[in-house]
Amino acid sequence: MNGQVCGATIAEIKHRLSTAEISKNKREAETSLNSTLEAINFGSIHNECATRFQQAVANKDYGHILSLFNYKDISQSVGHYFSVDNKDYCDLVLRLINTEKGSEIIASLSGYLPSENDILLNLEQEGEA
Repeated sequence: MNGQVCGATIAEIKHRLSTAEISKNKREAETSLNSTLEAINFGSIHNECATRFQQAVANKDYGHILSLFNYKDISQSVGHYFSVDNKDYCDLVLRLINTEKGSEIIASLSGYLPSENDILLNLEQEGEA
């Protein structure tokens, strides 16, 4: 989780820097930039990010966890939260989908997945780029 918190901290700092109002006048630009830099406190931002992550995990709020973590392989590292070996978790979920509870599992997960239309729209936009 530390890597995710650091990544979120860096992303927040980059966001703050990218949204700073910088004038084309040298003196005003320097003042604005210095003001922006003074307002960025790494420790404070890091603590805020860590608190958000820790609260999501403590509350077992899976949807919030997914929105916070920028981790493409998260499914391969959460098994231990369910008393399953991390590398066996995906296979377990796939096997469970093929049981009588499969439709219930799919319905539970579908709220966290993009719709087919979203995927198609994304593919079309990538083709235009």
